[in-house]
Amino acid sequence: MEKLERLIQGRAGRLYQTNGTELHRGRSIPIGKICTLVVQNNTSISIAIDEMATRDSVLIPVEATAYIASDFSGDTQHVRRSNLKGEEKMYSVYALQFYYVSPSDY
Repeated sequence: MEKLERLIQGRAGRLYQTNGTELHRGRSIPIGKICTLVVQNNTSISIAIDEMATRDSVLIPVEATAYIASDFSGDTQHVRRSNLKGEEKMYSVYALQFYYVSPSDY
């Protein structure tokens, strides 16, 4: 699977590319349901998505070419034991929505 483009959602709900170009609503189609992703703190959500795309993760719909992720929120942080030694690490939960964006918008 190819690398997905991260989109930005403005306050009014409109989608933008990271360079600030607005995507017209007819050219960006939501794919699949909104889902959640738990990521260890200090891990970029973009890096996590890129790694998942490289592994062809089932979380990412095949038709997806882009995604939006919720902003970081301290309210979603939690501690997990991450191995048998009982080491605790902080994790955060993000909401994700995948999109198909027509190539003419790129």
